[in-house]
Amino acid sequence: MSEVKTYMRTASAEADAGEDALSEVTDKLVQRLLEAGAADGVVIPENEVEVDVLVDDTLNLWDATATWSGTGETSTEAGE
Repeated sequence: MSEVKTYMRTASAEADAGEDALSEVTDKLVQRLLEAGAADGVVIPENEVEVDVLVDDTLNLWDATATWSGTGETSTEAGE
């Protein structure tokens, strides 16, 4: 049985981020998380990554976290 692994990446900023900037940062967070899994030989399905974003009413002072927890496939299993 495969061991469950958890990957997490976070980002925050104090700026008038706006929706486009938030979308760009969350996309980068997901990409960084997938790359971290790949570095460990784990294929993380992008559709299983959860992203939580915290903003105020004007999209200022936000914090974003991307997480994934599961067994995933190793790179060798994905090739089979």
